[in-house]
Amino acid sequence: MVEKMVTVAHNRFFLPHPVIVWMLDDKDLKFLQIRWGEKILLLGGSSKDSSDELMVRYIDIETCQVGVIKTSGSVPVARTGQSATLVGSRVILFGGEDMSRKLLNDVHALDLESMTWDLIETTQTPPTPRYDHAAAIQGERYLLIFGGCSHSIFFNDLHLLDLQTMEWSQPQIQGDLVSPRAGHAGINVDGSWFIVGGGDNKSGCPETLVWNMSKLVWSVLTVVKQKDPLSSEGLSVCSALIGGENHLLAFGGYNGRYSNEVCDVTFIYKFSIVFGRYAFLIYFCQLKVFKLSSYFN
Repeated sequence: MVEKMVTVAHNRFFLPHPVIVWMLDDKDLKFLQIRWGEKILLLGGSSKDSSDELMVRYIDIETCQVGVIKTSGSVPVARTGQSATLVGSRVILFGGEDMSRKLLNDVHALDLESMTWDLIETTQTPPTPRYDHAAAIQGERYLLIFGGCSHSIFFNDLHLLDLQTMEWSQPQIQGDLVSPRAGHAGINVDGSWFIVGGGDNKSGCPETLVWNMSKLVWSVLTVVKQKDPLSSEGLSVCSALIGGENHLLAFGGYNGRYSNEVCDVTFIYKFSIVFGRYAFLIYFCQLKVFKLSSYFN
């Protein structure tokens, strides 16, 4: 196993933990990352040297080294564009596209204690095979899948997998109409699932969306211009509490050009409005765009 050194960069302005900056070979594309203990796990991705099975690499935060973790069980086929969601001590893997470009909608679980894979048998109607979708966990029980694409269709549907019964369903949703997208990023903050960016290969999606998990309502948080970095495909997003205020920080992506900018969406405040039996969370926010160099010394 070949190990590589990575760099740990501290951000004294925003994040309470170090920011991990690493360089893998440029042939390693579209992997997903999960933090587990003092390691960052990198799942999947395409590589000329890939095996037929999905690889799990790691970055050790303490030693700043990269390696490969041996897994066993029903190991999924190698793929890109899948989702990987941490639930307790398991990672739930859904969908993606294999190395022959076959679209997938299978579900696998990786036990992080034993590093053993299981193929999950589900019932009811699963999502259409897809890749570059977003996934989240609601209440440690439901896996949410939103959007993504096939080779010709972009989706704006929402699916739920009950992790106790392993049944798929589609909720009756309310609120704003959301545009189809793939390559978006999502993050769950206190029961609100924020969806940032994405696109349809023609243009980026300018709306940052919020899915209220308890009310089953979509709403639009903010709208930017089509070429704004926040409407990029392939960007990443995280949340941070900075000076007592909640922030969404989005980085990178592609929207006609590759971006190295950080977008900061600050939630000024939020309140709820009740109309009859419907309740809505209203967010007020402001958007700032920073060059990455302005964050680091």
